[in-house]
Amino acid sequence: MMSNRLTSERIVLTDSAQDINAEFFQKGWTDGLPIIRRLKQMWRRWLAGTSRQYDEIVAVIPPRWGEATVEKIAINAVMAGCLPEYLPLIVTSVEAMCEAVFNLDGMQTTTYPVAFVWIVNGQ
Repeated sequence: MMSNRLTSERIVLTDSAQDINAEFFQKGWTDGLPIIRRLKQMWRRWLAGTSRQYDEIVAVIPPRWGEATVEKIAINAVMAGCLPEYLPLIVTSVEAMCEAVFNLDGMQTTTYPVAFVWIVNGQ
């Protein structure tokens, strides 16, 4: 049975979209693109789209080697404006990006200009 409790750090913000985006930008948590604030109750709806446990570690992401859990991936996807049905594909994509053969560590730490794009077409 899934717990009803988030394990990620909670922060308290105003309801102002401008304040939220400014706070996240100041902390280096966003690239400046607008983020979407969702109610904390919505995370259950998102996690219902996957059979994985919310606290399952999907990948360890270089270069700082942070643990990407299903819950944290869902939280970031919600803030980016994704739909709940996208979660399984996003989780799988994060998992694939962190495979050694992809060399995300090399891409994230090189001084050479490197960027990658991920395009999904459901048509």
